[in-house]
Amino acid sequence: MRRWLFHYEIRNTIIRLISLQAINWVVTALVASHLGSDEPLRTWIIVVLVFAIANPIQWLFTSPAKYKKKVVDLETNKALAWKDVARYIIVPFMIVTFITMICLLEQQTAFRCTSHSDHHKLNTNLTLGDTDAYVKVIMVILSSWTENSYAKRQAFRNSTLRLLPQHSNRISIVYRFILGDAPSTKTRMELGHRIHVESQEFNDILMIPTLDTFHQLSRKVYKTYQWSSKFAFDYLIKTDDDVFIRLDTVAKELEEMGPGKRYYWKGLAYWNIPPNSEIEQKYADEEYDLPIFPPFTAGPLYILSRDIISLIVNDAPRLFTRNEYQSLGVWLFSYNIKPIHDRRIQQADVCEDDMIAKQFNELYSSSKTMEDMYENIRNNRRLCEGFPQINCAGVTIVRPIIYGNIATPLPPKKSAETDHTHKWTVSVKGVNGEDISYFIKKVVFKLHETYQNPLRTVESPPFEISETGWGEFELTMKLHFIPESGEKPVTLYHNLRLHPYEDDGSILTSNKGKPVSSFQYDELVFTDPTETMYQILLSNTTSNLPTRSTASQPYSIQAEQEEIKAIEAAYRQVQESITKYKQRMENANKEMTQVKAELDSLMKS
Repeated sequence: MRRWLFHYEIRNTIIRLISLQAINWVVTALVASHLGSDEPLRTWIIVVLVFAIANPIQWLFTSPAKYKKKVVDLETNKALAWKDVARYIIVPFMIVTFITMICLLEQQTAFRCTSHSDHHKLNTNLTLGDTDAYVKVIMVILSSWTENSYAKRQAFRNSTLRLLPQHSNRISIVYRFILGDAPSTKTRMELGHRIHVESQEFNDILMIPTLDTFHQLSRKVYKTYQWSSKFAFDYLIKTDDDVFIRLDTVAKELEEMGPGKRYYWKGLAYWNIPPNSEIEQKYADEEYDLPIFPPFTAGPLYILSRDIISLIVNDAPRLFTRNEYQSLGVWLFSYNIKPIHDRRIQQADVCEDDMIAKQFNELYSSSKTMEDMYENIRNNRRLCEGFPQINCAGVTIVRPIIYGNIATPLPPKKSAETDHTHKWTVSVKGVNGEDISYFIKKVVFKLHETYQNPLRTVESPPFEISETGWGEFELTMKLHFIPESGEKPVTLYHNLRLHPYEDDGSILTSNKGKPVSSFQYDELVFTDPTETMYQILLSNTTSNLPTRSTASQPYSIQAEQEEIKAIEAAYRQVQESITKYKQRMENANKEMTQVKAELDSLMKS
């Protein structure tokens, strides 16, 4: 502005100022129409950034000022007086900015008032059909406030729900689509009326009092459990709106099993899964600090008995992880309840004729739909007829590996020269040193940041690196599998060990000068591999664990059995201690009750 007033006549400056504000209003309107009027601060910030970028561009590309003769004599024509700046720049700019702010706030207020008047109260009632049914089931289907989810609900009704058995005296299944509160006022204004009409038409949508965003998914499911606990039922089925379910098969199995099954938890089970540490990813588990998750079942479909719901919905504090199905595993871990694995529940890239659930999410690339799968059933065709079947469902292949390091002390002379005390080699290999490159493409080692080039990639066997140093630290080894596998990389963690240690943690001096070996045994599990990967794994031999341990090979079936026995003995010891301390607590409570009764008696007398 000051530049304009310095180079141009007052009339031209005012014209430019008015033009600027007109452009400002247009940009503000465009940004607000995209973000919504319920986010004025973001609108203002984006507009400011646009003009901050446009200003230097204008300096670079505009032509020389038309009225440069105005400043021929800088001695007599001094810099602009502050009163001129205030009169022609600050005051008009403040007035226009104030008008813009008032308009945005007024629009936001009207938007909120309108949105509150349109806050639809969806049906929360639930009738379990024939209340005298032998088995009563509630099915909850997670959905959301998006155009895509609206289409998914319609597809679910046109496929899965057509397999819903009629209410009878044997089994009764009722369902609800579960939505949270609209994630923004803009979303409620755009989709609220449509969802309200949909709810009136089908009477199957339930609104849960929690924000409907991915980050709040665990809380949304927990609130759903709380809502369901108000009703009398035997089993709860949890699924998503993009999953096709053989409800006829599921209903028949639940009917045959009957009510009263205690602590029943069934689904596609996962064991010993580490949390996702990639913070930039959608499924990163920032809230979970332990190295592995307790057993859990995949989200597309799992079944819980009524007593498990009662355990979950108590008022105790709880951890909510990013993924609702992993939260369920965390909540049930303390009760020592383990899931029953059902391989017939498949992800998007698998199709098997005997499966009971298949997910059709964004990872599913085929043009076939849930309705096509229902048509196969209706026309007595194979369930997966016409669907791609490139993965081998129900197949699990294990490849054993060992990883770790061996360290050797450096000679005193060389150690003094480099200030390093040991030479060490860290590696990943087969149990007997066999080649594993037929399924591993490369290994990325991440060393301590003090090393030059701490991130090192090895793309051919042996998968190892050697270095010298004086300190121990944690390093990672990220295994990248061959492209045919379709598998995600696996990260291994290892604490570099240079010294031998006693059981109490002190350095073992008697072994001074000898090599130190620190390796771990692990198994890479390939569940439902692609057909190509399946053939690759089977066409290459791998070493099985030997029956007995030797000095050169400590990993064996014998060592595994001994470790299992040691764990079982430790578990029994812990259980005995728990029983003993419970008895002590009960005795203490009895004594406390007796003392209180005696005190009350003394007070009365």
